[in-house]
Amino acid sequence: MIKPTTLKMRLLMIGLLAVGIVLGGGGIAYAQSAEEVMGTLDNAILVVAAALVFFMQAGFAFLGAGLIRAKNTVNYMTKSFLDFCIASLGFWAFGYALMFGGGAAAGFIGLEGFFLANFSDGDLVGWFFQMVFA
Repeated sequence: MIKPTTLKMRLLMIGLLAVGIVLGGGGIAYAQSAEEVMGTLDNAILVVAAALVFFMQAGFAFLGAGLIRAKNTVNYMTKSFLDFCIASLGFWAFGYALMFGGGAAAGFIGLEGFFLANFSDGDLVGWFFQMVFA
């Protein structure tokens, strides 16, 4: 004899499976190139990874705040925030262009693209990823 709860669970699972087959079965297929999909997926993964590293800044601030006296915590948090802001502005203005800019002198340093001039969307995602490490 099958218990009523077991029978209900089986019917629920069969119903959900049937709905999944009907809804997920015959859909419209769109032609997309693999490069287009891979570029979008690469950018999405890079943004998620950069966001995770960005939140590490808060972790470092809390770690440092835990190592000092309570009366100095606000000053330390302000210092950590301003360090990140100033470093981000400097990397936006000069750092990324020196690392990845064109017109390289003997292939060593970039001489073009300061203030993120003439960079594509993919390059901006790369800038954000590199900026959170700077």
